[in-house]
Amino acid sequence: MAKYLKTLIPFIIITILATGGVEIFYRIAFTRLMATSPEAKVQDAMAKVTAPITGRQNKRPDHQVILKRNLFGPPPKKDQPGKTTQTAADLVATSLDLGLLGTITGSPKNRRAIILDKKTKLQDIYFQGDVIQGALIKEIQRGKIILNRNGKEEILIPETPKKNSTPPTNPALFSQAPPELTQEPPQEIPAEGIMEPQPIEPIINNTVEPMK
Repeated sequence: MAKYLKTLIPFIIITILATGGVEIFYRIAFTRLMATSPEAKVQDAMAKVTAPITGRQNKRPDHQVILKRNLFGPPPKKDQPGKTTQTAADLVATSLDLGLLGTITGSPKNRRAIILDKKTKLQDIYFQGDVIQGALIKEIQRGKIILNRNGKEEILIPETPKKNSTPPTNPALFSQAPPELTQEPPQEIPAEGIMEPQPIEPIINNTVEPMK
């Protein structure tokens, strides 16, 4: 009996150790499998989110901050107190010796003007950005040019032709009516006073000159 127990006890111990080792192996494998599964990650994330909420009060978001910062709208325009826009009607005519002969409008690159330089008696085609007599051609509009001269804006427009306003020397001559012309009746000539033409006879020279 004692010999039988001595041979049986080692088998029982080996069986218990094997069973415990298998159980420990399955537990470790199961925990690793659960850690890598997406459901376990979602549960951990939910636990992290809900954990701080239980410790403090849940505050509602303040939407007025979003409206004040204007996060979803266009940026506000900045005020520029130093700049004042002037229209072409408010600008002063330039005192430069220039004459505007014509303008061609279109896109800013194609706008050009024909300007006469009265100092040099030359006319040429100018574009926006060109300089003439020390003035910058800022903008070319239809029938007018805006110049920037010494930091001030001036306008150049075509010269209007002067009308001849001198009155006539003697206006009474143009107001008088021309005199009427009277036609006199033809005078009759008596028949006795009319001379009839006389017939003219030809003169024939019959003399023969002698031969020399």
